[in-house]
Amino acid sequence: RRLVEGKKTSPYAPKTRKCITNTPLCPVTAFAMCNIARIRPHISVLDPYAGSCATLLAAAALAAPSPVTAVGIEISDGVNFDRVEEDFEVRGLPGLRALVRGDCREERVREEIRRLVVGGSFD
Repeated sequence: RRLVEGKKTSPYAPKTRKCITNTPLCPVTAFAMCNIARIRPHISVLDPYAGSCATLLAAAALAAPSPVTAVGIEISDGVNFDRVEEDFEVRGLPGLRALVRGDCREERVREEIRRLVVGGSFD
Protein backbone atom coordinates (compact mmCIF):
# COMPACT_ATOMS: atom_id res chain seq x y z
CA ARG A 1 0.00 0.00 0.00
CA ARG A 2 0.99 3.56 -0.46
CA LEU A 3 0.41 6.05 2.33
CA VAL A 4 -1.01 8.61 -0.07
CA GLU A 5 -3.66 6.11 -1.13
CA GLY A 6 -4.32 4.70 2.34
CA LYS A 7 -5.66 5.95 5.62
CA LYS A 8 -5.12 9.53 6.65
CA THR A 9 -2.78 9.77 9.61
CA SER A 10 -3.95 13.09 11.11
CA PRO A 11 -6.68 11.44 13.25
CA TYR A 12 -3.86 9.52 14.96
CA ALA A 13 -1.58 12.50 15.66
CA PRO A 14 -0.40 12.82 19.27
CA LYS A 15 -2.43 15.99 19.84
CA THR A 16 -5.64 14.02 19.12
CA ARG A 17 -4.82 11.07 21.39
CA LYS A 18 -6.24 10.26 24.81
CA CYS A 19 -3.04 8.57 25.97
CA ILE A 20 0.27 10.12 25.06
CA THR A 21 3.79 9.39 26.23
CA ASN A 22 6.82 11.67 26.45
CA THR A 23 8.18 10.42 23.13
CA PRO A 24 5.19 9.36 20.99
CA LEU A 25 5.76 7.59 17.70
CA CYS A 26 4.81 9.74 14.73
CA PRO A 27 1.65 8.30 13.12
CA VAL A 28 3.23 8.46 9.65
CA THR A 29 6.03 6.23 10.95
CA ALA A 30 3.54 3.87 12.60
CA PHE A 31 1.51 3.52 9.39
CA ALA A 32 4.69 3.08 7.33
CA MET A 33 5.88 0.27 9.62
CA CYS A 34 2.48 -1.43 9.38
CA ASN A 35 2.52 -1.12 5.59
CA ILE A 36 6.00 -2.64 5.43
CA ALA A 37 4.78 -5.47 7.69
CA ARG A 38 1.82 -5.96 5.33
CA ILE A 39 -0.78 -5.73 8.07
CA ARG A 40 -4.05 -7.30 6.97
CA PRO A 41 -7.27 -8.40 8.69
CA HIS A 42 -7.11 -11.23 11.23
CA ILE A 43 -3.34 -10.98 11.69
CA SER A 44 -1.55 -11.05 15.07
CA VAL A 45 0.50 -7.96 15.93
CA LEU A 46 2.85 -7.71 18.91
CA ASP A 47 4.35 -4.40 19.94
CA PRO A 48 6.98 -5.15 22.61
CA TYR A 49 7.53 -1.43 23.33
CA ALA A 50 3.92 -0.30 23.08
CA GLY A 51 4.01 3.08 24.83
CA SER A 52 0.76 4.78 23.86
CA CYS A 53 0.18 2.10 21.18
CA ALA A 54 0.64 4.17 18.00
CA THR A 55 1.76 1.07 16.08
CA LEU A 56 -1.18 -1.01 17.28
CA LEU A 57 -3.61 1.82 16.45
CA ALA A 58 -2.18 1.99 12.92
CA ALA A 59 -2.44 -1.79 12.53
CA ALA A 60 -6.07 -1.79 13.70
CA ALA A 61 -6.89 1.10 11.35
CA LEU A 62 -5.34 -0.61 8.33
CA ALA A 63 -7.22 -3.84 8.99
CA ALA A 64 -10.55 -2.18 9.90
CA PRO A 65 -13.32 -3.07 9.96
CA SER A 66 -11.89 -6.56 10.48
CA PRO A 67 -10.00 -7.12 13.71
CA VAL A 68 -6.34 -7.80 14.33
CA THR A 69 -5.03 -9.60 17.40
CA ALA A 70 -3.23 -6.61 18.86
CA VAL A 71 -1.05 -7.20 21.91
CA GLY A 72 1.28 -4.67 23.49
CA ILE A 73 3.91 -4.79 26.21
CA GLU A 74 4.79 -1.65 28.14
CA ILE A 75 7.27 -1.34 31.00
CA SER A 76 6.40 2.21 32.08
CA ASP A 77 3.95 2.76 34.92
CA GLY A 78 3.31 6.19 33.38
CA VAL A 79 1.16 4.79 30.57
CA ASN A 80 -2.53 4.74 31.46
CA PHE A 81 -3.93 1.57 29.89
CA ASP A 82 -7.52 2.80 30.20
CA ARG A 83 -6.68 5.86 28.11
CA VAL A 84 -5.07 3.61 25.48
CA GLU A 85 -8.34 1.66 25.20
CA GLU A 86 -10.21 4.96 24.80
CA ASP A 87 -8.00 5.81 21.81
CA PHE A 88 -9.26 2.67 20.07
CA GLU A 89 -12.90 3.25 21.09
CA VAL A 90 -13.17 6.87 19.94
CA ARG A 91 -11.84 5.87 16.50
CA GLY A 92 -14.29 2.98 16.18
CA LEU A 93 -11.47 0.41 16.09
CA PRO A 94 -11.56 -3.06 17.59
CA GLY A 95 -9.81 -2.96 20.96
CA LEU A 96 -6.58 -4.57 22.01
CA ARG A 97 -6.48 -8.24 22.85
CA ALA A 98 -4.20 -7.29 25.73
CA LEU A 99 -1.82 -4.69 27.05
CA VAL A 100 0.66 -6.19 29.48
CA ARG A 101 2.74 -4.20 31.95
CA GLY A 102 6.27 -5.56 32.09
CA ASP A 103 9.65 -5.92 30.44
CA CYS A 104 9.51 -7.80 27.13
CA ARG A 105 12.93 -9.27 27.92
CA GLU A 106 11.54 -11.22 30.89
CA GLU A 107 10.45 -14.80 30.32
CA ARG A 108 7.41 -14.31 32.60
CA VAL A 109 6.11 -11.55 30.34
CA ARG A 110 6.75 -13.52 27.16
CA GLU A 111 4.90 -16.53 28.61
CA GLU A 112 1.92 -14.34 29.51
CA ILE A 113 1.82 -13.02 25.95
CA ARG A 114 1.93 -16.55 24.52
CA ARG A 115 -1.05 -17.54 26.69
CA LEU A 116 -2.99 -14.46 25.56
CA VAL A 117 -2.58 -15.37 21.93
CA VAL A 118 -4.09 -18.79 22.76
CA GLY A 119 -1.10 -20.80 21.68
CA GLY A 120 -0.87 -19.06 18.31
CA SER A 121 2.20 -17.39 16.94
CA PHE A 122 2.75 -13.80 15.95
CA ASP A 123 2.96 -13.28 12.21
